[in-house]
Amino acid sequence: MDNAQTAIPTTGAQERELVINAVRVIHQYRDKDEDEIINELIASGVQDIDAERALLFIETAFARVMLSNSGASFSDLFTVHSLSSKSKVVQACFSLEPIYQAAVSVAQDAVSGKTLSREEFASAACRGWECNAVSSIQSRGENPINYEFGPSAFFSMNDQVFEKWKMSIAVLRPSSKGPNTPWTRLRRLVTRT
Repeated sequence: MDNAQTAIPTTGAQERELVINAVRVIHQYRDKDEDEIINELIASGVQDIDAERALLFIETAFARVMLSNSGASFSDLFTVHSLSSKSKVVQACFSLEPIYQAAVSVAQDAVSGKTLSREEFASAACRGWECNAVSSIQSRGENPINYEFGPSAFFSMNDQVFEKWKMSIAVLRPSSKGPNTPWTRLRRLVTRT
């Protein structure tokens, strides 16, 4: 499928395969920046939106799995910002993202020795901002259990991909408008700030 086309939601098995293959690319290019890794994923046949999502969600999911016993608490919310306009922002929940869910599952399996090598797991986990934040807290002699981190913020690689984020987030929103849906809680939190 052409990268310019709208991404079609994938099944859980496809998402797991995407995550495993993306982690291997991340490990192979671990000394490269995010744009270079995303370009490598695209060159391997991954759609641009899925390449960006995979890298960002893998970094976060693997870091959070690695830090699951640290006591630090992380928000389920995230925002995606356009590089060209500060006013263009998409807000969503990690728990509603199939690629993120697959990344958590693969990371948990990697920790228990079922998938990926330790080196591949570490290459992905240590890229997450969460690892840097907890490491900084611990280097000051503080306990991360006292910290609750707010929403993650990501920047999309270009406006075309940002528009795909907007379209795909709209597709993932639950249709229920009940008071206890994650999206309703997200809107309440966002409107308070």
